Amino acid sequence: MRISKIASTGIVCAALQYTPLVSALLVVLLVVALVGGAGYVISKRNSSSSTSPPAPPSSASSTSADTALAGSINLRLSDLPAGWTEAPPAQAVVRPPVAPAVTQADATNTMASCLNTSYAIVSGLFDGGSLPNETSLVQSPAFLSAAGSSFEMGSKTMTMASTGEVQALNSVFTNPKFPACYQQYMGALAAGAVPGATVQVQPVTLGGPAGVQAYGIVSTYALPGAGTEVVGDAYMLGGRVVSILQPSTNGPAIDSSVFTPAFDAVAGRVATASK
Repeated sequence: MRISKIASTGIVCAALQYTPLVSALLVVLLVVALVGGAGYVISKRNSSSSTSPPAPPSSASSTSADTALAGSINLRLSDLPAGWTEAPPAQAVVRPPVAPAVTQADATNTMASCLNTSYAIVSGLFDGGSLPNETSLVQSPAFLSAAGSSFEMGSKTMTMASTGEVQALNSVFTNPKFPACYQQYMGALAAGAVPGATVQVQPVTLGGPAGVQAYGIVSTYALPGAGTEVVGDAYMLGGRVVSILQPSTNGPAIDSSVFTPAFDAVAGRVATASK
């Protein structure tokens, strides 16, 4: 563009047009212009990327809040009578005995099919798995009675992403087939854990506070060579919370004068969280 403009002004430049030095200078100027333009484009791109919107905030804070909520609902030493203590892990007795992983998986699949629900829901409610869209899971310590591990109690609490997901879990317990399916499930786990073991499952009616649906089950195990174990499971569902209170003994019936105040305390905290 500069060459044609110079020619149109009538300035005598013919000699310059054929000078090798001038041609070389023109090439250099063209290269500089191109490089400068490219640098401008790169600079603009870098500038625009540096001012792009920040990434969405991490969900770590909400996860932390849910973990704190679950922990605050769990069973506390203050929920139990005087003389109870928090058990060091080495002193707590695992009840019921744990079946091998393959047996657990088979039993969970069978129960899921029996109830027409998912493997994840059965595993999350009744085994050590995670419920779909679970946001936290906190296990309480094991607490021992004044008599020691002959009577233990503990709990675990889970939070879910929404109240609707908790409400949907009620259909597992209200399914008319639940008692038979659960009996089959627990029987398979007991026999898998201790050859020849049997278990008798008994549903128990629990009255939860407003906003909480509660379901109780007492399982009595006959373990060859190890006597009898009684394990209770009290399920409390409210708001975004699922909490499970589990008392257990080495044979005697679960003392209601201990269980009932503990259940009322945990269920009351579930009710408060669901408001």
